[in-house]
Amino acid sequence: MAPSRRQGGVIMLLNRNIYLNGQRTSLRLEPAMWEALEEICRREGQTISSICAFIESQRRGSSRTAAVRVFILRYFRAAATESGHLAAGHGGERRRISVGVGQHLGLELVPQDAGATLPVLAPRLGKDDHIVEWPKPPKPRTIDSETYKTLPDYLTIRECRYHVDQPGFRTKLVVVVTTLLDADEFTKEDLAALYRARWNAELDLRDVKQSLQMDILRCKTPELVRKEIWTHVLAYNLIRTIMAQAASEHDIQPRTISFKGTIQTLEAFQPLIAFRADRDSTFRLKLYKQLLQCVASHRVADRPDRFEPRKRKRRFRWYDFLNKPRNETKLDMIKGLT
Repeated sequence: MAPSRRQGGVIMLLNRNIYLNGQRTSLRLEPAMWEALEEICRREGQTISSICAFIESQRRGSSRTAAVRVFILRYFRAAATESGHLAAGHGGERRRISVGVGQHLGLELVPQDAGATLPVLAPRLGKDDHIVEWPKPPKPRTIDSETYKTLPDYLTIRECRYHVDQPGFRTKLVVVVTTLLDADEFTKEDLAALYRARWNAELDLRDVKQSLQMDILRCKTPELVRKEIWTHVLAYNLIRTIMAQAASEHDIQPRTISFKGTIQTLEAFQPLIAFRADRDSTFRLKLYKQLLQCVASHRVADRPDRFEPRKRKRRFRWYDFLNKPRNETKLDMIKGLT
């Protein structure tokens, strides 16, 4: 949160980033308004982004900040005391806000159809674990009207907050959204562990971009770029297949085998395979067994809590980028233009 304006040394407005329909945007409010919005989130078991997403889905004609301020005002007008909160149904076990309470929360500002209800603000499944219904957002341009009409008005999901206490980790709070609603079968800790396992996807992308040197595409036309991408994907899948076969042959987990080590092993075996390709199948099978044994010997340690500084080791070189063909640049150097 950053100050937006100062007057007499006192911060008047504060900016904070929120997420609406998957897009990050900023909202500027007074500190007291942020405190009130945080209190609403605590009572309803929601995040600020989910509350703001609901307000945004109902907003008509007014600015976003004005709609948030009116929502906060009418929320606390509907329940100015603790008994009033209980009577209005804020917080507690019963989380659905009725149309009557919705009128206090801003239906004059946000007209709705008769008999409509505001979204479910969540039965609690435990601490930092609740069910919430997300309203259908306005129709995006990427979906046709017929498909948009077939989508449900609300999507019932589960939101879990998990606090990361591991020293050295940059992320301190993770919010996992899932359709696995059974808290007994799928605990919050299980979901957090599953979310953490997705980090393997980031490591796989790193293997494609760095180990296979796909971080820079060298082709110039769209057709050749697509061929270049598919060639890298094909090579990646073939390498992973060999790693899986080596892991199955030696009864180890595929994730414990080094991807870079497998590439180096294949490069070392390539001349021998090419030289002995005309031998009989028994020799080729024996050679392949030796290849799998060498691949399985390149193991990586299990370091789940490893962390590294997000800094570049090599210093930046102060040269301009080569944005023209090399021969044209040389001609410009001869003419003294560069």
